[in-house]
Amino acid sequence: PCTPTKPILNSKTSSIIGVSWTANNRAANYTVGADGEHARRTCTTSGNSCNITDLPCGSSFEISVTATSSAGQSLPSYSTSLETGAKSFITSLTSPRGKALCHTQDTHCLIGCITCSMNYTVTIEAFSMSGRMSSCTYQGFSSSK
Repeated sequence: PCTPTKPILNSKTSSIIGVSWTANNRAANYTVGADGEHARRTCTTSGNSCNITDLPCGSSFEISVTATSSAGQSLPSYSTSLETGAKSFITSLTSPRGKALCHTQDTHCLIGCITCSMNYTVTIEAFSMSGRMSSCTYQGFSSSK
């Protein structure tokens, strides 16, 4: 069978990704492979889409599609890269008195020395395995007694 087209990704949840492609052979079954450093996930269908599930957070994958029919197996499609969330985080707490930082691979961290009734700006930067960064900022956090 002919090689399927490059897969298109559609995020469903943080651990499920929808994968679609152009199915060019009605008699073929298609296998989507998500190959990561520490995990491999697959799904198989006779259609032109399926969902890859149980993707671990903080991982990167190369996703490709292969067609199989009575004539044999196609070459894999061109691959599409996927990163599933952050690998590390930097949380900063800023006030007029200074800044405190926490760098972690967990989804939580402890920052001490917070003064009561002081307004803080909290910023979280999330870094993927390839170094992509996204951030969010919350202004006006205030601690109380």
